Amino acid sequence: MTEWLIAVLRAEELQADHPDWHVRPVRRRNGTGVEAIRDEGSLCSLTGSVSEVHDALAASAQGQ
Repeated sequence: MTEWLIAVLRAEELQADHPDWHVRPVRRRNGTGVEAIRDEGSLCSLTGSVSEVHDALAASAQGQ
């Protein structure tokens, strides 16, 4: 399985777990990652490795 396909699948999982965010795979200078964007009055964007964005979304969900 390619790195890009893994990012696509993980982005779909994160999207399902966090429906208030728009999650998509992205290419970064240091490899493939994901981006999560939410617009609830003010734009919020997270970009990083799959694990970095997963952790940030989990922390965001706990803080709500």
